[in-house]
Amino acid sequence: MNNITFNSFDLQDSTYYSRIAKHRGLAQKNVITEDQTRRDGFRIVRSELKSKIITVEGVMKAKTTAALRVAEDNLKQNLRGNDKNLDIDDGGTTKRYKATVQRLSIPGEDFYHITHLPYRIEFLCHPKCTATSATTVEDNNITSSPHTDSFSITGSASPLPVITLTIDAESTMSVIKFKNTTTDTEITITRAFSAAEELEIDCENLTVKVDGTEVDFTGVFPEFDPDTNEYTITTTDGGAFNIDMDIVYYPTYL
Repeated sequence: MNNITFNSFDLQDSTYYSRIAKHRGLAQKNVITEDQTRRDGFRIVRSELKSKIITVEGVMKAKTTAALRVAEDNLKQNLRGNDKNLDIDDGGTTKRYKATVQRLSIPGEDFYHITHLPYRIEFLCHPKCTATSATTVEDNNITSSPHTDSFSITGSASPLPVITLTIDAESTMSVIKFKNTTTDTEITITRAFSAAEELEIDCENLTVKVDGTEVDFTGVFPEFDPDTNEYTITTTDGGAFNIDMDIVYYPTYL
């Protein structure tokens, strides 16, 4: 069995032997439908991923009955947190879920071994998981508008990246627009920009900031496919300019 940790608490060590982790299925999907008019069947209005249940089963071991009771209490204490990191080693790649323990079963009354005790943990998880390290896409020295490029995103679900545009030089820059042409989603920021300012578009927290201060915008936060994404950066500037761009995302999985 590969490594499993919850909120940095190890569920695969010399005391806790987790032998089963059921996590490969898809999350529960809430599908909203409406009946067809005067015909059989239905139409999908929308569908949303809701939650995912992951179960971990194993045995805790100790040299004495007293030590086994301490291990049991330690397990309960370390499973208390809400929305904590559940990290599962998946064949060399660690998948990270945001999880809360909703049920812990320890059938002590029905198990008579004095130094072994089975357990079953049920985690309520957010529907998607991510890698534990981020991927950065760089596009530097952008000096013309519109500027178009593309990059590929790994994973099986759409990530929520942070897009950072650093204005190295500008003349009269008043508009920056970022468009993902693959998903046809775009966001526009209109203001008087200055050299050395940093524009941050945070697609997860739904904020747009310049040097840490929130600013107004129009449009929507760009969406990204787990595939090849083409994007266009358009600026309004009466003279020469230079922009560096970073897109930082965590590969995301269903």
